Amino acid sequence: MVRLACVNVGNLPLQLLYKKHPKWREFPAAVVSKDSPYGTILTVNTRAREYGIEPGQRYAGALSLNHELRADTVCDETVAEGVSFLAGKLKEFSPQVEIDRLEPGIYWLEACGMSSLYPDLQVWCSAVRHCLAESGFTASIAAGFTRFGCYAAAKSIEDQMIFPHQQAERRRALEAGISVLKLPVEALERLEMLGIRTVGSFLELQPGAVGKRFGPEVKRIHRFASGQLDLPPRQAETHVDPQRVINLPYAEYSSVRLMEAMKRSLEEMIGQLRKSHGLIRELRICFVLEGDAQNVFYFEPIVPSSPTVDIDLLTDLIALRMENLRLTAATTAIRMSAVTIVERTIQPELFRVVSRDSWKEADKVFARLRGIFGNGCVQRARLEDEHLPERSYSWKDLCRMPRESEQDPAASSSKKIPAGWEGRGALEGRAVRAQPAVPLAAQQTVRGRRAVRRIFSEPCLPPRREFAEHWGPYPISGRWWCGEQSRQYGYAETVTGEVLWLCRDGSNNQWRQIGVVE
Repeated sequence: MVRLACVNVGNLPLQLLYKKHPKWREFPAAVVSKDSPYGTILTVNTRAREYGIEPGQRYAGALSLNHELRADTVCDETVAEGVSFLAGKLKEFSPQVEIDRLEPGIYWLEACGMSSLYPDLQVWCSAVRHCLAESGFTASIAAGFTRFGCYAAAKSIEDQMIFPHQQAERRRALEAGISVLKLPVEALERLEMLGIRTVGSFLELQPGAVGKRFGPEVKRIHRFASGQLDLPPRQAETHVDPQRVINLPYAEYSSVRLMEAMKRSLEEMIGQLRKSHGLIRELRICFVLEGDAQNVFYFEPIVPSSPTVDIDLLTDLIALRMENLRLTAATTAIRMSAVTIVERTIQPELFRVVSRDSWKEADKVFARLRGIFGNGCVQRARLEDEHLPERSYSWKDLCRMPRESEQDPAASSSKKIPAGWEGRGALEGRAVRAQPAVPLAAQQTVRGRRAVRRIFSEPCLPPRREFAEHWGPYPISGRWWCGEQSRQYGYAETVTGEVLWLCRDGSNNQWRQIGVVE
């Protein structure tokens, strides 16, 4: 069986801060979001915690607790450089080194293949820690059989640990405190309020309930802890997306000349991608304006209908975005970068199939609409598993026209809707979703037509007129675990025959109209 190892360079931003200021190890130290009294404390050392300084506090408030606090910023580029540097060091001890992109400072190593140099895993782990210590970093390492078992051990120790068999590794992982998981602060506090202190008690929760109550990130961590994401270490990708910096000879106001400069740089970028068989999936453009070097304007990323290296298509999409561009100052430089993927060779069809609808042309239309109005202008409604009607749907960006062979999740869910439920699309800023049928009396008011509830985009006050009839209230409890109060829903028929859909909550006893019944 392949032996794995997890290396934990704990609190990497703080260790990078020590590299920048070596004398700060003896003082309370912290990493802040910005060098300002209004900056936020991101991470602190043990000396700072002794004075009650915790992440999330303002820098000015932390100084009031201890005036000797040392703090500085550590930018994302510095962290990325540190991650790459440590990965290069670890490659001296393993043929496979994988970087955890979600948690800087965590590395996965294949702990085999070095037996000719190191007699056992104890010596190998000691050599890894000694190498990192010579570079100025302290780390812990655990060697075992599964990803999460090694991860939980490496996060809960300060030196090294070797597991003789899987049972010991799993037992240690389940007994570890829940603090070893990189959970959001709010989710961690709510779990502790529920009495969940260990990884074992966290895994006793149902995955579906975890995703619904705490969100997809906590659900991913739950799957990771349960062993569903246990994969062998993968070599870190060395693919680098192309970037270009266009330094203009003088400050430029004309959008036409800016387009010419960008087109020349785009041609060079595409020429490089064709040699490496790459396609542009997303194009990012930034304008450096005259004056302060920090005065920049960022384009919303330009996304073609499909990854491409078509210079005419990309130029057309840039031109559409430039039509509505209004810069506050002249441009001195342009920065261009592309998010790329590797081109795949697709087997062409033997016989040409004539389709009723041209999907590719529809995708190009969507791409042009995104180029003019922004990337969020084309969306589709999607069913959600929620009690409250206002949250029973959500809007998802539609990147391309759905094919007939693709199963729509919303459509598959609508097939299971009981009789009496109905749903429509979205019209004029109002969203309509499939909801339970209204009371029988309300259905009779529409004279035999099937009742459909239309949800308004924003609630409003009902019209000031007498109601001929009223049904309800019907209480519905939403996310009670988040402290939300129960809501009451009802229906009211006006003297003109219009059926209104009303709602009120515990904080306000006033009825508000959230839709109509058609």
